[in-house]
Amino acid sequence: MLRTLQDLTRDANALKQQGRIGEAIGVYQEAVRQNPASAAALHNLAAAYGDAGNHVDAERVAAMAMQGGLDAPETWLVRARARFGMGDFGGADTAYRSAIARRPENGAARMELSQMIWMRTGERAAALSIFDPPAGAAAPVEAYLAYLKAQALEFMNEADGALRLMRPLVARLELPAELRAPMLAFAAQLAAQTGDAAQAVALSAEAVRIARPGDPGPLEAEVCALLAAGAYEK
Repeated sequence: MLRTLQDLTRDANALKQQGRIGEAIGVYQEAVRQNPASAAALHNLAAAYGDAGNHVDAERVAAMAMQGGLDAPETWLVRARARFGMGDFGGADTAYRSAIARRPENGAARMELSQMIWMRTGERAAALSIFDPPAGAAAPVEAYLAYLKAQALEFMNEADGALRLMRPLVARLELPAELRAPMLAFAAQLAAQTGDAAQAVALSAEAVRIARPGDPGPLEAEVCALLAAGAYEK
């Protein structure tokens, strides 16, 4: 009895989550064999190839998904990563920007494109410009892009500049807790990194207070802050 596309996708996703990527690819391949016209099945297989480091097949199958009518930012991101892995940096640049155009708040695409520009050219302004918000961006999107820009600054070994950018962001009480909590946690890590343990403790405590119970990011930031402050028992 043939399994449905939904069943195959569920089983493959479960294998992927378990780190059994080779087995997952086999199931995704079966999903494509049974549903050759399904752009979604092709996308899933392309993404799995990318996770396995098979960039050539990831690009090939993602292109097939697009030929089948899929124009999702996630598929453009698969192609961007595949192109980057193949050493086609121009193609990767185009694909990353296509992913961003289809979803301006696409943090993974923006961050990876910025890092690619920085590592290949060392052009700081060009790398940071990737986080410029689109015209008319909503406040949470604008704040999220500034948060990503601060992460890029830390990647460039500019922790002080990243913290300066984060301070006004974490003070914006109107931002939703699911955005503000990781911002506070990141700002706390920057404060600890730059030698201000007291600020790190205060920021991380606020992150833990507003985060979902058990959220590991704020808890990790609080541990780092307490260690920086010498509060080992806490």
